[in-house]
Amino acid sequence: KTKNAWLICVLDECQAKGDKEGVGIRNLVSDVLDADEEASIFLVNNGSSDNTPDVLQELAIAFPQVTVLDQPVRGKAMAERTGFQVILENQSVVNVLLTMDADGEHDVRDMLKICQEQVVRRPAFVVGSRFFNSGKRNQKDEILRGFLVRLFGDFLVPDDPRCGGRAYDPEFLRGVINKTVARNYGL
Repeated sequence: KTKNAWLICVLDECQAKGDKEGVGIRNLVSDVLDADEEASIFLVNNGSSDNTPDVLQELAIAFPQVTVLDQPVRGKAMAERTGFQVILENQSVVNVLLTMDADGEHDVRDMLKICQEQVVRRPAFVVGSRFFNSGKRNQKDEILRGFLVRLFGDFLVPDDPRCGGRAYDPEFLRGVINKTVARNYGL
């Protein structure tokens, strides 16, 4: 049976939110498993220096669907690359590979809508938007989107190019992850 692989990169999630018990990341994992019964969750610890690694290990023990990958601090792009490689090498059947931020910015139900769009239309990837309802952007988002629109045209640029909520076709990732993406840049 096909299933979705969820890739969530984490860095000091407990400290950043003042959440020493890791309630936020625990709730996120629980929400994913409640919404997607066939999910495999890969949590990439990007060198956390707080108690996040302990919370992640507790989650891996409590839920057989959770795999924790540790790596030294090298940035989110390398954390994603690590996760992509492990998922693509070790998961025999993956329908969609989803990425999302661990900070609670993305709703799991919205991620499943993005996943469904990827399944129905079969694009290489679908990028979510944090601004769909709010329209609130920061200066970095405006600069990046403006540059990309001038380069590629408005019809090719996602509304929120820096959004971590994405759904990828695994075959697309297999074709590009080691060939065309520089090691220190995000996909």
